[in-house]
Amino acid sequence: MAVQNKHYDKLYYRGRGSNYIFGYRNLRSRLFWRRRLKVLAKISPSGRLLDIGCAFGFFIKILEKKYQVYGIDISEYAIKQARNLVSHPEYLKCCDVTQGIPFRDKFNVITAFDIIEHIAEPLTVFKIIRPSLAEAGSLYLELPLSKTLIDFDRGHHYRPLEEWLNLLSSAGFKPNFMQTYYTVGLRGVMIPAKRRMNYASIVVKAIP
Repeated sequence: MAVQNKHYDKLYYRGRGSNYIFGYRNLRSRLFWRRRLKVLAKISPSGRLLDIGCAFGFFIKILEKKYQVYGIDISEYAIKQARNLVSHPEYLKCCDVTQGIPFRDKFNVITAFDIIEHIAEPLTVFKIIRPSLAEAGSLYLELPLSKTLIDFDRGHHYRPLEEWLNLLSSAGFKPNFMQTYYTVGLRGVMIPAKRRMNYASIVVKAIP
């Protein structure tokens, strides 16, 4: 099932029907991405990276000195903002990942932060992603497991951690790293948790 492009317009990134209640531009700070940068440094400190759901390109901009970075997003508005920010706008494409990845390159890392829960049939996407990974490449996901206190996005499809892991296994992936958290919905406030967890950070590798 494809995500509806028209939903992700300018107002979405300003909080209408989304969790960006303070506006997406407030996520520009490197501090916001620090936790994810630490994980990336462990799994692949350099190489070719694709960010699925790159939005305004803030994460890509930070990574440009260490990686050859590509990005895709379903939002034409977001991609336009990103192309004005990054050094290689030709590496950014507006597309629906459920229809395929528009690059022939193989990636050392593919990231998808707060994206896969928007897709009703994520197994299809995991199967699309797998052939785009280089040998020993990693897929790095972050996603909510259940509804948080601050959650205004009606497009989310929640699944428990075990179900996400089963879907990834069905697509030919095995876990490499995992951390679970509790959050009220603000990604700047993430408390490591194993019981009241409602958010997960998962890194998987393709099974040979």
